Amino acid sequence: MRSFIALELPENIISYLQEVASSFSMSILGRFVKKKDYHSTLFFFENFTGNIDAICRYIDSLGLKTVSAELTGIRFFKRGEEPSVLYVSYRSDEVVSLFENLRDFIKKEKISFDEKPFKGHITICRIKKLLDPGDFYDRIKIFSNINIDFRFRSISFFESKLTPDGPIYKNIFRKEFE
Repeated sequence: MRSFIALELPENIISYLQEVASSFSMSILGRFVKKKDYHSTLFFFENFTGNIDAICRYIDSLGLKTVSAELTGIRFFKRGEEPSVLYVSYRSDEVVSLFENLRDFIKKEKISFDEKPFKGHITICRIKKLLDPGDFYDRIKIFSNINIDFRFRSISFFESKLTPDGPIYKNIFRKEFE
């Protein structure tokens, strides 16, 4: 099962990300994240075969009260020399600690996952093509240094089904933060 563990965002941050996405819409051809689908992935499982209940019980046992972070800027990942993903970066010692705890548990359970180093980010758009490169890079500069504090709403385990119209997420487990 294609799936992932992610942190879910508060409404004010989702609204902000939609404003940012809108400002880039004339310079990018791509697949913008839908309002209901914004999240920050901690772990991605291409073909999850582990014990979902064990992971959910472990997350529940952590007793998380709140997980704070700070948005730091709009960036992009590259494929070759071309921008491929527009995202907002964030920093959070709490998220790094949560990631490390979960990673250790997942490894102990011998569950296969994408072991890329953790990079705190929230995807805004999967870029197919830059329509106006000058405008795109100007907007990157405008949003390169932001400082917005926020708290994640919850942590969830999602199933992800790929369709021609984009992914469809099904929430299997959610732990709300207090």
